[in-house]
Amino acid sequence: MENTTNNRKKIWVCVGIALALYVGRNYFMMQSMQQERAVRIIHALQGQLQQAKAASSNPAAPAALKPAPPELTALAGKWQGGLMVPKRGMCTLSLEVDPIRDKEGQFSGYSTLGCIFNTTLDMLTHKPDPQAMVERMGKANSPTSAILSGQVNGGVIAFTADKNVGVSEVPGACDMKSITIRPFGVNQVAVDFQNPPCSDGQLVMRRMW
Repeated sequence: MENTTNNRKKIWVCVGIALALYVGRNYFMMQSMQQERAVRIIHALQGQLQQAKAASSNPAAPAALKPAPPELTALAGKWQGGLMVPKRGMCTLSLEVDPIRDKEGQFSGYSTLGCIFNTTLDMLTHKPDPQAMVERMGKANSPTSAILSGQVNGGVIAFTADKNVGVSEVPGACDMKSITIRPFGVNQVAVDFQNPPCSDGQLVMRRMW
C-alpha cells in the first residue's frame, strides 16, 4: 500500500514537471497573443471613456500643465519587465505610453499584467484532478489590463487608472490603481505601481519599441 502511494506521488510529480515545462515553453507566445488582444480592447474602452468625460456637465477647468521635459517625452513607447507577484507567481508587466496630442504634459497609458501558472503550488494546495488543474491554469494565465491617464509630476510621469479589464476573471488579481515611471539608465525605466488590496510593486522595465 505504501509503495502504491509513493508511486502515485511520483506520477503526480512527473505530471507537474511536464506541465511546468509545457507552460514555460508556451508562456511567452501565449502572453504576446493575449496582450495584443487586451490592447485592442482597452484602446476601444479608452475612446468610450474620453467621450463620457467630454459629455459630462460643467466640467472643472483643468489645471495648467507645463510641457513635458525631453527626458519624459522620450519615454513614449512600450516597456516590459518581470516580477514576482504574491498569489500569482512570476509575472510580466507591460506598459504602453502615448503622449496626448495638443495636451502638454499629458499621456495615455495601457498596462497589461500576465502571470505564469504555478504548477507546484497548485499541486500542494489542491486534490489531484488534471481537468480541474487545466481549468485553473487557463484562468491564472489570463492577463489583466488597465487604461491609464498620466501627467508630468516633477521628474516622473504619474498614471492613475481609469478602468481595469479582466481582473474579476483571474484568481488573486487586483485592480491596478496607479503607476509611476521615471528614466533609469539607457532604454530602461524605474516603475512603482499600486494595486490594493494586493501588495505594491517596484521593477525595472526595458524598452520594447
